Amino acid sequence: MQMLGFMVVQLPDGQHLKNDQWVNVEGKLSTIYYQPFKANFPYLKVTKINQIERPDESYTFRGYDNPNIKKQK
Repeated sequence: MQMLGFMVVQLPDGQHLKNDQWVNVEGKLSTIYYQPFKANFPYLKVTKINQIERPDESYTFRGYDNPNIKKQK
Protein backbone atom coordinates (compact mmCIF):
# COMPACT_ATOMS: atom_id res chain seq x y z
CA MET A 1 0.00 0.00 0.00
CA GLN A 2 1.06 3.57 -0.64
CA MET A 3 -0.18 6.84 0.79
CA LEU A 4 -0.91 9.19 -2.12
CA GLY A 5 -2.03 12.63 -1.05
CA PHE A 6 -4.67 11.85 1.56
CA MET A 7 -5.77 8.51 0.14
CA VAL A 8 -4.47 5.03 0.85
CA VAL A 9 -4.01 3.20 -2.45
CA GLN A 10 -3.39 -0.50 -3.02
CA LEU A 11 -1.84 -1.08 -6.43
CA PRO A 12 -1.99 -4.41 -8.27
CA ASP A 13 0.82 -6.82 -7.36
CA GLY A 14 4.14 -5.79 -8.85
CA GLN A 15 3.02 -2.24 -9.67
CA HIS A 16 4.98 0.70 -8.24
CA LEU A 17 4.73 4.41 -8.95
CA LYS A 18 7.70 6.70 -9.48
CA ASN A 19 7.87 10.25 -8.14
CA ASP A 20 6.04 12.69 -10.42
CA GLN A 21 4.48 9.86 -12.46
CA TRP A 22 0.94 10.63 -13.64
CA VAL A 23 -1.57 7.79 -13.86
CA ASN A 24 -5.26 7.21 -14.51
CA VAL A 25 -6.69 4.48 -12.28
CA GLU A 26 -9.90 2.49 -11.84
CA GLY A 27 -10.80 0.51 -8.75
CA LYS A 28 -13.02 0.07 -5.72
CA LEU A 29 -13.32 2.96 -3.26
CA SER A 30 -13.95 2.41 0.46
CA THR A 31 -12.43 3.55 3.78
CA ILE A 32 -9.69 2.07 5.93
CA TYR A 33 -8.33 2.84 9.39
CA TYR A 34 -4.80 4.19 8.86
CA GLN A 35 -2.77 3.59 12.03
CA PRO A 36 -0.02 6.22 11.46
CA PHE A 37 -2.68 8.97 11.61
CA LYS A 38 -5.15 7.10 13.85
CA ALA A 39 -8.01 8.00 11.49
CA ASN A 40 -10.20 6.61 8.73
CA PHE A 41 -9.05 7.52 5.23
CA PRO A 42 -10.36 6.94 1.73
CA TYR A 43 -8.97 3.66 0.40
CA LEU A 44 -8.71 2.77 -3.27
CA LYS A 45 -7.99 -0.79 -4.38
CA VAL A 46 -6.75 -0.27 -7.93
CA THR A 47 -7.87 -2.76 -10.57
CA LYS A 48 -6.60 -0.92 -13.66
CA ILE A 49 -3.74 1.56 -14.04
CA ASN A 50 -2.52 3.50 -17.09
CA GLN A 51 0.33 5.98 -17.28
CA ILE A 52 -0.70 9.37 -18.72
CA GLU A 53 1.04 12.59 -19.70
CA ARG A 54 1.29 15.35 -17.12
CA PRO A 55 -1.75 17.63 -17.56
CA ASP A 56 -1.24 21.27 -18.54
CA GLU A 57 -2.61 22.27 -15.12
CA SER A 58 -1.12 19.90 -12.58
CA TYR A 59 -2.74 21.44 -9.50
CA THR A 60 -6.30 21.14 -8.27
CA PHE A 61 -7.98 24.33 -7.13
CA ARG A 62 -11.08 24.51 -4.98
CA GLY A 63 -14.03 25.20 -7.26
CA TYR A 64 -11.90 24.74 -10.39
CA ASP A 65 -14.59 22.80 -12.28
CA ASN A 66 -17.33 25.24 -11.33
CA PRO A 67 -18.32 27.20 -14.47
CA ASN A 68 -19.09 30.24 -12.30
CA ILE A 69 -15.49 30.51 -11.10
CA LYS A 70 -12.77 31.86 -13.38
CA LYS A 71 -9.90 29.46 -14.02
CA GLN A 72 -6.50 30.71 -12.91
CA LYS A 73 -3.86 31.02 -15.63
